[in-house]
Amino acid sequence: MLFPNVHNRARNPGAAICAVLALITSLTFAGCNGTPSNQAGSGGNGGSAGNGGKANAGGSTHVGGATSAGGQSSGGTTTSSAGGMSAAGGAGGVAGGAGGSPGCVPQDAGATVVADSVYGFSGTQGQCGWSYGYLPDGAEPFTPLTIYVAGCQADHPCWEESTSHPPWLITQDTYQHPNLTPLQWNDRRWTSTVAGTVSLKGQLAKADTGGGDGITGHIRVAGTEVWHATVAYNDTVGETFLLSADVQVGTTIDFLVDPNADIGFDTTTFTVVISK
Repeated sequence: MLFPNVHNRARNPGAAICAVLALITSLTFAGCNGTPSNQAGSGGNGGSAGNGGKANAGGSTHVGGATSAGGQSSGGTTTSSAGGMSAAGGAGGVAGGAGGSPGCVPQDAGATVVADSVYGFSGTQGQCGWSYGYLPDGAEPFTPLTIYVAGCQADHPCWEESTSHPPWLITQDTYQHPNLTPLQWNDRRWTSTVAGTVSLKGQLAKADTGGGDGITGHIRVAGTEVWHATVAYNDTVGETFLLSADVQVGTTIDFLVDPNADIGFDTTTFTVVISK
């Protein structure tokens, strides 16, 4: 509760009455100076976001307010969410990024990151915009994988087509493995949550160097191929990429692994961070 300023009391003969009324009701009455204690002040008293609020341009604070994922303050500056609704006096959790959802990108990723293929991996199809499946013969329709295993390989969770192998379709947070018979390109698909130009930055490399004939990675935006690279069976460095793409909300971006002619040892690192 805010108490009347001592200097105001000396100039205002009714200040003592105002103080009593303020203590009882937490309100400011006509003729009494000061700021109502159930509202955030501006400038000196409201310049910082207290009690979980968000400071807007001009210094006012909304007590107990919500931070928005990729929202804007009244001054127009983009801010990342801090775990969605902020509790009174609490600090935020995981950043949502520019249009992302809380928990989908690392906390220190920055406000421009909208998706992270490793951090956003989950046991729910469509969460954080990510879906896990395959394209038969490298062509639509997209078919989602239906089995999620918490301890799949190397204690990493995964999506797969079958718990008995073959088929070899497996998707983990970092790795993808295609299938050859029948031919099924492993597809990690992101469905855009934003509109505008996004950048795609990532790596394609072999994770298993035991043999085979390598793999070919493809990136398609709305079904149109924008990048591809072939990586040798023993190339753990592989290829990096930095691309830009124009998207609308709902545009799909596919990160595909083609097994070439030999399915052996085709576990592939294929990761991407998407920014706006």
